[in-house]
Amino acid sequence: FYWQAYAFVSAASALSSAVVMLLILARPRLRNEPFNHFIVGLALPDFLFSFACTFTCAFHAAAGHWVDGHGGWMCDFQAFYTMFGTAGSMYVNVMITYELLRLSIRTKKMVAYTAPPVRSIWAGLVTVYAWAALVSALPTVGYLAWPGLPARSYPIRGLNCLPVDYDPPSRIYFFAVTLPTVALVPCLLIGGLSIGVLLTNSTGAPGKGTATRVARWKERLWERFAPVRVGDSPRRGGADDPEWAEPAMVPESVSRAAARAVFAFFSRLVIVLGCMWMPFIAVWILKPPYYLWGGHLNWFGGTWAHLQGLVSALIYLQKSDLREEFWRVTHRGQSRAIKELRSAAED
Repeated sequence: FYWQAYAFVSAASALSSAVVMLLILARPRLRNEPFNHFIVGLALPDFLFSFACTFTCAFHAAAGHWVDGHGGWMCDFQAFYTMFGTAGSMYVNVMITYELLRLSIRTKKMVAYTAPPVRSIWAGLVTVYAWAALVSALPTVGYLAWPGLPARSYPIRGLNCLPVDYDPPSRIYFFAVTLPTVALVPCLLIGGLSIGVLLTNSTGAPGKGTATRVARWKERLWERFAPVRVGDSPRRGGADDPEWAEPAMVPESVSRAAARAVFAFFSRLVIVLGCMWMPFIAVWILKPPYYLWGGHLNWFGGTWAHLQGLVSALIYLQKSDLREEFWRVTHRGQSRAIKELRSAAED
């Protein structure tokens, strides 16, 4: 039953992630929006993880037992794509959180924000994927190149293969290398960058100081150039007066409402990532024994993590442009029928 449930949930997550990626890449309006490529970058590790798990879990379910689950190729393969899905999602979120911090700082200063070019985004994503593949390969298949490497993958409670510690050297390697590079380091980076975003936004409304300077400058400009009436006192200031220094013009491209919308959207994705993956990571580290519902907890943590792709896809479709394009694609036939009925009625 557990493997069947894994296969079903994984298939739903893979399908939903594929729909989001294809929707963005196939529609020019969505493809031309740089931030949508971050969404594709997030959905790709979820898709690969869920797609691979659909077949491996269905294979085990069809066999009725774990196939090649004691350090064999199937165990190594499952451990690798599980680690890649985890690390890939984590490090892509680091990229996004950094970009949100940059957006937050520039919005705060009322400086025009320019989204990174699509080519630059994908260069960063490819680098992240390469790093995620490296840190995932070392504890899963690294022993094939370095037989002395104290890292192997074994089934946890007979359900899924993961890199685990099995003796003192492997325990040191697990807590010093595997766990930090796959999960701990990206979590700390996301946390630190998120604190930077919160601190930047908590020191006042974006552009408040600049807006005040603009208002004062306009008032003094009126005082300086307004018609002088008899009895008025001489005007203050001059070209060298620092209080008359003209502030930088507030660019129209800076939209605080749009920035808040971007923050809220991607913040939900970061929260979903944490909530969906933390139970799995906790079970992976603690490995609760059977008498503490270890097998059931492991199944729950894995199933909950598999649902992350589906939940994230539903959040992706809450973005206004994705939602509109998705509606157009799914209701294209209905819209055509309505147009035909209207034309027939007019005739």
